[in-house]
Amino acid sequence: MRVRVALYGVAVCLYLATIVSAQDAVKTDPKHYTVVSENDQVRILKVHYGPHEKSVMHSHPATVAVFLTDAKGQFAYPDGKR
Repeated sequence: MRVRVALYGVAVCLYLATIVSAQDAVKTDPKHYTVVSENDQVRILKVHYGPHEKSVMHSHPATVAVFLTDAKGQFAYPDGKR
């Protein structure tokens, strides 16, 4: 019985870790990200950061980025590497 409960606990933790690690940028950081247009194949986001602004950890699955202005940015991974 205890083994079964422990296995269920591990399964729930793994499931929640997947959800937390793949958060939608528009939902987690609406101050900086807005949806311009989307359909079943393409999603266009408008992103704007002011000088020295930071974002919360989020993901961009299958990303192609087009920058319309020159900017410098730094990205940090969950393990702290930049």
